[in-house]
Amino acid sequence: MKPITRKEYYLAKAAGTYTGPTPPPVLREDYYLATLAGDYSGYCPAPVTRLDMFMSAAAGLTSYVPQPITRLEMYWYNIAKGTGYVPEPATREEQLLYAIIHKEPQYIDKTAEGSTILLTDSAEASFTALTIYGHSTQSGTPSPDNPVPIVSAGDEGEINVSVSDGGTQSQTLTLSTPGGLPGIPVTSSGNYTDESGQQWICDEIDYKRGKYVQRVKCARLSGNIYDTEISLGRYIINISNIFGSIPNVRYPVITSVASTIEPITQSIQNQIFQYGDGIYWYCTDYFSSKEELQTFLEENDVTIIGHLAEPIETDLPAEEIAAYKALHTYSPTSTVSNDAEAWMKVGYKANP
Repeated sequence: MKPITRKEYYLAKAAGTYTGPTPPPVLREDYYLATLAGDYSGYCPAPVTRLDMFMSAAAGLTSYVPQPITRLEMYWYNIAKGTGYVPEPATREEQLLYAIIHKEPQYIDKTAEGSTILLTDSAEASFTALTIYGHSTQSGTPSPDNPVPIVSAGDEGEINVSVSDGGTQSQTLTLSTPGGLPGIPVTSSGNYTDESGQQWICDEIDYKRGKYVQRVKCARLSGNIYDTEISLGRYIINISNIFGSIPNVRYPVITSVASTIEPITQSIQNQIFQYGDGIYWYCTDYFSSKEELQTFLEENDVTIIGHLAEPIETDLPAEEIAAYKALHTYSPTSTVSNDAEAWMKVGYKANP
């Protein structure tokens, strides 16, 4: 719609449907409209009428606006406060005001990451991405004589992600993690790096793509001990049916009975790692024969987290994706955190 009146030139410029010059302000309302259009930044007279108050607030010159009564006031109230019902436009002026209300803000796309993320430039807008990464830890040095449980993010079945403005406003997104969100610390080839510089290969939940990406697997360490290298102090356990074959790369694993050590460069007692089709475990100080180790594995519930040869992707539940899409940041500051100390990466709209 081509502007005709002085007011329409200002409104069309503010709506982004017109990019040419606007007339210099003359009337009192012109000053508010020219400021709203971005074509004036000087002195503006104080508002006198009710409509003046709405226009002045919409231009960012004053903060107070009365409750709207007329159709036109409903439009201006929405522009000033960013909220409220507006009827379908019936006049040329209402069409331009409607276009201003629904104009896409010119935000900047940014990313940030951490287990707690402070966004100091966030707009009030939906997230453009959210990924949560897993990790698994132990509170001691495990051995066959002294098993140490493995604790993974979300072990209790869920992770709660919170978004707040640092005041009274907050939202929560609950992630379903029935098997936890496990991860293995590595020196290279990780899919994320935490604040200490530690890399991790781990499961991740990617809400932008709507996928759960499984990169590691929790299982019971069992299987045939198909080779014994007593001279090197290690046993080899066939695990190709659990994790798949990983040729030419040595990956650490996490177990409840052996230490994860990287880089893997020499025979260290009770060191364990994944290579090819097998688990290589230096444990002859504990077991004198493969039969003895075989019996130990059959009689004990030995937990292991290993690297999958190929990642497995599954679709996230529709209700979780819908809950994520309803999540939004606050302006001008947002804090994103979770109750599992899990690493996160967010994409968000930043104020310019």
